[in-house]
Parts: sequence; C-alpha cells; structure tokens
Amino acid sequence: RHTVCLVTWNDPSDKYKAKVEYVEDPDGIKLYGVISTDITAFGCTSRGQAHRLGRWLLYSERLEGETVTFKAGMDTALIYPGAIIHTQDQYRSGKRFGGRLTSGSTTTLLNIDSSVTIESGKTYEVSVILPDGSLESSPITNLPGDTTALNLSTALSSIPINNAIWVLAASDLTPEEWRVISITESEPGIVEISALSSRQDKFDAVEKDLILQPLK
Repeated sequence: RHTVCLVTWNDPSDKYKAKVEYVEDPDGIKLYGVISTDITAFGCTSRGQAHRLGRWLLYSERLEGETVTFKAGMDTALIYPGAIIHTQDQYRSGKRFGGRLTSGSTTTLLNIDSSVTIESGKTYEVSVILPDGSLESSPITNLPGDTTALNLSTALSSIPINNAIWVLAASDLTPEEWRVISITESEPGIVEISALSSRQDKFDAVEKDLILQPLK
C-alpha cells in the first residue's frame, strides 16, 4: 500500500508545463514506511486538485483493502456493481443486529425474527427494506431490555412486507460499509455478492481535512 504519491499536473502560471505535487499519508508512513507511487492528473491545471487526487489515492489504498463475499435472497437482486451497501455480521460484531421482519407498520413498531438487547445510555436506529426496494431508517424509542418489537420514532413512507430485511445500528456499533464489485445468481433464487470495503468519509478527509476516526 502506497504512502507517498507524486502527482503530475499542468501549471497554467508556467506555460502549462508539467509539475509534480508531493502528497504523503503520515498515518500510512507510520504503519508501512515510505512506499511511493506516481500518478498523472490528466487535464488538471490546479495544484489543489492534484493534491486532493493524491490524498484520495492514498486514503483509498490504506482504508479500503478488505473484501467480502456473501449470499442473500432474490430481494437483493436490485443491487448493482458500484452500489454502496451495509452489512451486519454477528460473528464480527458479537451481536445479531439484523434479520427478517415478522410484521411491521409505518408508524408504530416492527416485529423482528430475533430478540435484541437494548442497553441504557445508547441510541439505536433501525433500517428496513420497503416494498419498492428502497431503504428507510428510523430511530427507535424502546426502553432498555430484550425485545422483538422495535418502536419507531419517525414514520416510514410505506408498510414493509413480512420477511423484509432489517438492520439495527447502535451508537457504539454501526454496520460495515462496502462498495459492490460483482453480483451473480449463484443458484436459483440465491444471489452472491462480492464487495470492497468503503469509507465514504474519506471524501471529507480529502476536501475538508476531516480527521478519519476508526470505525466502531
């Protein structure tokens, strides 16, 4: 994984001659040392843009190096390569915070297929797939304790159908984010999805100098 990027761009103040912008990732250098790469910013006449391109490359290499492959039902067949998705893996998180609805409504509660434990001092948000394939989220207002019925804080735009996918996020446990690489029907009614880890907050780090925090 590269930690230094030399970006070639064209300087309009010097007859558009090629110049090289040096960009480094200090956190990456601490981990891996100085590993350099070159990139050409075609048509770029801004030193700032060249610098941001280099930061984008370095952040992408350091933060987005993990892949995942999993199988799901045909209700995920609308996912396409390049789409950003979220997963909740009970073996990595230590909790099952996702599954299928047994019933639901737009304004009151969602009945889920597995009990979850609501802890005091934490906030929670449930996301659910609606009949048109869109994803909607709402904070929940449950009191601490075990429950299979999630009380919605804000109304959904339509009633989710039985067996719709739900995922719960807590203030200290968020779903993992991925960018889809490929999707195939591996067997009748079963979809296999491969994806690359994604950090959408890297764009704010590139553009606004946001300090990237470790994921919860």
